[in-house]
Amino acid sequence: MSLFILSDVIHTILYLVLAVVAYIDQRTYRIPNMAIVTIVVLAGVNASIGEAIYPVSALFLSIVLSILPIIMGYILGRAVHFGGGDIKLIGGCGLFIPPDDVGKFVMGIGLLSILHRWVFRKTPIPFAPAIATSFVLIKMVGPSIPPWVMP
Repeated sequence: MSLFILSDVIHTILYLVLAVVAYIDQRTYRIPNMAIVTIVVLAGVNASIGEAIYPVSALFLSIVLSILPIIMGYILGRAVHFGGGDIKLIGGCGLFIPPDDVGKFVMGIGLLSILHRWVFRKTPIPFAPAIATSFVLIKMVGPSIPPWVMP
């Protein structure tokens, strides 16, 4: 099997895992740890065939998105937070996101979360669907989005 086809298989499995995680989080507000382990293993396999992984993006996303909700909660005067599964999922997805697209990824999560809040007013926000959708959009159309549209 050529490396190009293997890379496509890895990304297809990644998208399927993200779809399952989004569904589970939408129903139960929980993200299974095995899904995160699967994403990290896929990143390792991706790196072993010569594809790029971005541990700096993953680390940056995990740290910033752990601290940012605390700061926003302090400013807004109410609790705003990602769960531990959300942070791990964002970090796992960050392994596949180039540093140039990190801002677009975060902006996509934010916009999709606002959209969820607007449509479903009183329900808590499950962030995995927003994370998964933002990730897929960045991977499929992200490079074609001009920087002046999304930083």
